[in-house]
Amino acid sequence: MADSKLSDLTAVTTLGGDELVYVVDDPSGTPVDRKITATNLASALRSLASLVVGTNVQAWDADLDTLAAGGAGATSLLAALLNGTYEPLGVESPYLVVPVGVAYHSLAVGTHQTANRAFGMRFQIPVARSYRYARFNIGVQSGNIQVTVAKRTAGTLDQWTRVMDSTIIACPASGNVRLDLGATILAAGDYWLTFWADNTTVTYPRIDAGGAAGALGMAARLDSDVAGVGATGTWTTTGGGMMVGISLEATTP
Repeated sequence: MADSKLSDLTAVTTLGGDELVYVVDDPSGTPVDRKITATNLASALRSLASLVVGTNVQAWDADLDTLAAGGAGATSLLAALLNGTYEPLGVESPYLVVPVGVAYHSLAVGTHQTANRAFGMRFQIPVARSYRYARFNIGVQSGNIQVTVAKRTAGTLDQWTRVMDSTIIACPASGNVRLDLGATILAAGDYWLTFWADNTTVTYPRIDAGGAAGALGMAARLDSDVAGVGATGTWTTTGGGMMVGISLEATTP
């Protein structure tokens, strides 16, 4: 091996962790030949990535909380998200999905309309990506909720197949919520982000979406389903209400 060129060595396609990688330590000062295991190299690269994106991740979280709460900056933030100019991690906004219908909203906090009712907010994904967290705001904590992502059945507006699910859980505490739905790769397509509650005392930023959002097929409602949003189903009607500020966050790189 003493006289072998790197390009002449046999390639490996998998690593076990104990392999040795050649590195040059302090190349800008006093260069020294050194070695590092594949495991330690991977750990070092993760640390470097955290240094690069750490500050922006904090800004990302703050912006999502602003959107969910409907704060003073929510309108301008929403505009940036919808026109694709928001870049929280140096990447484009597909890492955050905001249903288009929430553009038609006030910032009022209200009670859930009817027990066992679900609202759907429609959105599109342009390219396949792994998504994981639902972000929203709870005003008054009460009862049980369910948050899901459902894929719209091709050729219809009112039918769906559920692809991500929080299951029915106790309503989170008041404030900004980041609910883990489990990392799931969503193919490009048309989806609904849904919110269900079993009571009329939970509050959150909401609107009766009987106007533009409903007419455009961007909002829908499921009535009187004590079992929540099922594996498949059909909306009772388009329009009828929506949760404002809810978003779906990707599994960040």
